Amino acid sequence: MDTVITTIYYDGQFWKALVEKESSDGGIFMAEYIFGQEPSNPEVLDFYLNKYEDLLFLQVEEHKKIKPEKILKRSPDRISKSYNEYKDSLRTYLEDKKTEKRILKKVSEQDRYEEKRKKKKLKKRGR
Repeated sequence: MDTVITTIYYDGQFWKALVEKESSDGGIFMAEYIFGQEPSNPEVLDFYLNKYEDLLFLQVEEHKKIKPEKILKRSPDRISKSYNEYKDSLRTYLEDKKTEKRILKKVSEQDRYEEKRKKKKLKKRGR
């Protein structure tokens, strides 16, 4: 069974939810959701019922067991550490996605060049 811990905090500009999910195989995944202004209880409920499924969960390098008895004793340092880990994994995910886009763009440019070249050859031959 998966364990999910959600921390709602104010970062100085927006209210955010940092969601930590521990899977049954021991992997820790994290996601972030931005509420904007301070969320009311119906907004938090709406987040869990409708928007939770759309979150992008990224695997965090650290594989520590989340102990339920320590959840209540969480310090702000733990939140910032988790947030930093999430930001690192998000950065690597975005870098990987960026390199994939570059490769696909380069391949598509080469394909377009080849197509243009073939058309010019056919046009030159009079076909």
